[in-house]
Amino acid sequence: MVEVTHTGGEENDAFDIELKNFPPGSVIAFRVSLTSSSRAAIALMRQNLTLFGFKMRSMSGSNLRQSDKDAGLKAILSRMSLSALNRALFRCHEEEADEHHGNGAYDIPRYGRFVYCGLQGLIPLLNDVRVNNDLGHPLCDNLRRGVWLGE
Repeated sequence: MVEVTHTGGEENDAFDIELKNFPPGSVIAFRVSLTSSSRAAIALMRQNLTLFGFKMRSMSGSNLRQSDKDAGLKAILSRMSLSALNRALFRCHEEEADEHHGNGAYDIPRYGRFVYCGLQGLIPLLNDVRVNNDLGHPLCDNLRRGVWLGE
């Protein structure tokens, strides 16, 4: 009923699954697991998210303690002045254009200019994409075309 073909190289465990003679109404279950490098990357992302109040869970779903690995981000943030943090998050178009000779907030085709030049300009768009699973959003189109956040 199922033909599985290994399509990945030595470092890439990818498989094609083709259903053959699979009658309507049939059910099938597959067990998959992440590669060790994928598990490590996810663990690192989860550790960094704990700095913003998200509870970190292991791959099995159990809660984990914060480790010393997130001390790097804490150290960076603790050295930032309020002015630098404001710039990284909330800089407006006029402030950016004044300092960078006319370049202001990012302008996404079919969307328009971000409200802020900092991360807070991007976060609401990412939230819209995530909540609505809107991969047709102009931001996603901008990324697919390879123009990362404006030109």
